[in-house]
Amino acid sequence: MANELSYFNNILILRNHLSSCTEKEMMNLYQEKDFYEAFLNTVWALMENDSGFLLLNDEFIQKILSVIQIHRFDSSQEIKKQINEIIQVMNQIKNYSDSLRNIIKNNYLAYQEEQREVTFQTEESLIASLAYDAITYNMLTNGIQSKRLHDDYFIMSLNYFIKTAPEMFQEEEVKERALEVLERINKETRQISFKKRFIKNARKNLKELSTKEE
Repeated sequence: MANELSYFNNILILRNHLSSCTEKEMMNLYQEKDFYEAFLNTVWALMENDSGFLLLNDEFIQKILSVIQIHRFDSSQEIKKQINEIIQVMNQIKNYSDSLRNIIKNNYLAYQEEQREVTFQTEESLIASLAYDAITYNMLTNGIQSKRLHDDYFIMSLNYFIKTAPEMFQEEEVKERALEVLERINKETRQISFKKRFIKNARKNLKELSTKEE
């Protein structure tokens, strides 16, 4: 289970970096060989499990291709093979027809809205929510919070985690942190607010998860 969650978290972190970092910042992040090879493995996992994300912004693929160039010609033959396969897939995605691109993006949007229990008005707000997953995950699993949480994005991420990675809530501390944050948000939210229902549903999702575990 730990390996599966680590694998899941790596994808969240990569989505955050692609959404939040400049091309230069990403190249600095993955300059070292160990980080670079981990990056390649995570890109492959992203392509296999979350390829719709790559269509949300043309810069995502460009950033990946730029990072790949760092050690493209000084890696082992095995790594070079992996690099070439990634480049081939990236080029295929870049050459999708507009109709195919729109179908994949719309399906991806519908899936994310269902998982997060919200309606996104713009692609930018969807990307922001996806980028925030890594922050929420770190807070829930490690108790690390570098700045005040964004309440709405936290709840979106929480709903997403409950549905896609329920095993993370087998740790009692993770569940307790989630409930504590929901309680704090609830207290700070006006009685007449759409957010009250959002919070209530997130609590219900957590409770139902606990019932299934029992």
